[in-house]
Amino acid sequence: MKAVKWTSRLLARLGKVHDTEIARLLGVDKSTVASKRIRLGIPPHGPRPVKWTSKLIARLGKVPDREIAQSLGVQKTVVALKRKRLGIRPHGEKPEVKWTRRLIARLGNESDRGIARSLGVGPYRVMAKRHQLGIPWYQKVRWTPDQLDRLGRESDGAIAKTLGVRPTVPMLKRHALGIPSYCAVRWTSKLRKMLGRAPDSQIAELLGASAGTVRLERLKLGIPKHRIIPWNAKMIALLGKMPDPLLREAFGISQFSLFDKRKRLGIPPYRRLQWTPEVLARLGKVRDIVIAQEMGASVSRVRHKRSELGIPLRIRRPRR
Repeated sequence: MKAVKWTSRLLARLGKVHDTEIARLLGVDKSTVASKRIRLGIPPHGPRPVKWTSKLIARLGKVPDREIAQSLGVQKTVVALKRKRLGIRPHGEKPEVKWTRRLIARLGNESDRGIARSLGVGPYRVMAKRHQLGIPWYQKVRWTPDQLDRLGRESDGAIAKTLGVRPTVPMLKRHALGIPSYCAVRWTSKLRKMLGRAPDSQIAELLGASAGTVRLERLKLGIPKHRIIPWNAKMIALLGKMPDPLLREAFGISQFSLFDKRKRLGIPPYRRLQWTPEVLARLGKVRDIVIAQEMGASVSRVRHKRSELGIPLRIRRPRR
């Protein structure tokens, strides 16, 4: 066992820091430090006892346990245990609400936020109770015939802005009167065919509407959501080299998705090549790549046409 030179500085640290920390510093076992401390009658290092004064107890539950523990130099559990023994609720915990008849009578006749503020709870606690009892939302608006006439003809957000209320206020009033929501899009049969064939956000951008408007119309018609297409290198390589309808059937995707992918990659659509007698006469006599460049086609299309006609490549190589 390694001999330890117990200097006055080391002895002064016993009981003030953990035995493991001193043992690590000296390069010895923890038991060596512990036995020395015990022989000297020094208690182990631990949290110092807290003098719980009336002023300190008054802070319990009013500030977080962590804050009190830091000021005392002890662990958070010391403060939490003392608070629990005294039956004090933790800081930030919302009190239980006793829903008396008088309190329930206020629901719908006052704003949820105002009732919540008087109870010292969050507004969602009040709103949840009101929904549970089926009590409608409190409305400050006195609906005039002109305002009611706007419902469904303008967006809820636009009406709410002019009335100085939240959009839910005209929305709930509209629901109560059975008035459908305002829709800026006139859904023709052609537009409805687009639903589900591309993401709602893309269709919305094309129509100048919100994604929610497109989604509602799609759900109303029972059309499933557009699935994300896992484009791979082979699929991308065929874009522009075959007609879009053929690729659409081969990939099992919509025309809109195919067109959108091609447009994003800057690939022009497939166009039928004009195989004139002059072009056919040159097949096999000129390199495929030359004809392809002149026609704006791929080399594989020229090679395929030549193979289809059974024309071999008859290009003479220069003699060395």
